[in-house]
Amino acid sequence: MESGVSAKRDDLSGDFERDDRQHRHAMKRIRKCYLCGSTENLTRDHIPPLCMFRPPLPANLITVPCCHLCNQSLKLDDEALMIFASGHHAVSKDGMWIWKNKALSSLCRSPKLRANVRKALFEVPVLENQKITTRSAVTLAVSRVERVLIRMTKGLMLHFYPDVSYLDLTYEVEMVLPTQEIVDGLYQTFCYDERGGGTFRFWRGLAAEDRREGVWVYVFFDGMAFYVRHEPKGGEPAALFGAHSGVSSRGSCVGR
Repeated sequence: MESGVSAKRDDLSGDFERDDRQHRHAMKRIRKCYLCGSTENLTRDHIPPLCMFRPPLPANLITVPCCHLCNQSLKLDDEALMIFASGHHAVSKDGMWIWKNKALSSLCRSPKLRANVRKALFEVPVLENQKITTRSAVTLAVSRVERVLIRMTKGLMLHFYPDVSYLDLTYEVEMVLPTQEIVDGLYQTFCYDERGGGTFRFWRGLAAEDRREGVWVYVFFDGMAFYVRHEPKGGEPAALFGAHSGVSSRGSCVGR
């Protein structure tokens, strides 16, 4: 990562391709919306949202069956995640491209969105070339970002574990700072995957005795990271690999 955290695992590319073929084949047998269960007017929902990727698009994008009504209702949330993640003050070159070529275009097209973002702008101190400078940042309601991340987790559950029921689970989202120590711990404990190089990296760890309990970790543009925990309703919280720093429990999330 450009922020000094190394996360790329080129040695696993062959495993990714083999697993992708298996999961795509399994998805062809599922003919109902992964959110509402409808079997009519099915489309494909991209996990993560397609707007997060710059051209040329990766060949191994993950899609799950989604009805037209649900798919259309997701666009504003997807756009919010794109703006939020690419607007983080420390992102990869791909993240900067998305910010300049997609996020800013979205703001130009929507006066209401532009006005909301303008209200949320503020300056944050950052360290660049051993000097303290400032960059613009924006806060977004955490509930909107959480909706996308929980939806992504449901889609990935269906993609990787189609035999596990994910609809009756509780989900908890936390934002974290992806330090090298955390990333190293993830590699030692969880299963790693990625899409679009540094655009979307993710780890997953599900309990062996009950795969309805687990933790997913998402990193967007090598800058912003989230934990998503899931468990059966009424169960004990899912255990992580250890204590971590940088967890935000505030009511809003901070980006560029």
